[in-house]
Amino acid sequence: MANIIIDLDKCTGCGICMLACSERKTETYRPSISRIRVFRQELPNLVKVVHCYQCNNAPCASSCPVKAISLNEDNVWIVDESICIGCGKCVEACPFGAMFLNEEHNVAYKCDLCGGNPECVLQCPKDALSIRSNKK
Repeated sequence: MANIIIDLDKCTGCGICMLACSERKTETYRPSISRIRVFRQELPNLVKVVHCYQCNNAPCASSCPVKAISLNEDNVWIVDESICIGCGKCVEACPFGAMFLNEEHNVAYKCDLCGGNPECVLQCPKDALSIRSNKK
């Protein structure tokens, strides 16, 4: 299983990762629907990055009443938007706040690692993001 790693010493909170993600997933620059989220507080200078940790026993998947969240062939948790009913149970279950509902489409969103080549990692100008494989 792979995961995105964030080096907060390098991250400036610029939000380019959010723009890259939203453009890759929706062909629009809308940080509000990015699967990675950056929160920046000026004083003190704090940056928090929220993303899916690809949990071994994903609470989001086990809480989904219609089984719309499953492991794909690459061992990455994905949301099948054609099955998702937008109930929000996964959002409530995620301990990291990485799941959210796209109210426009009434489906849950989360990072799916872009098929193993996350756009956020590719576009980070400070190389603060990387991908690590946890293959055994």
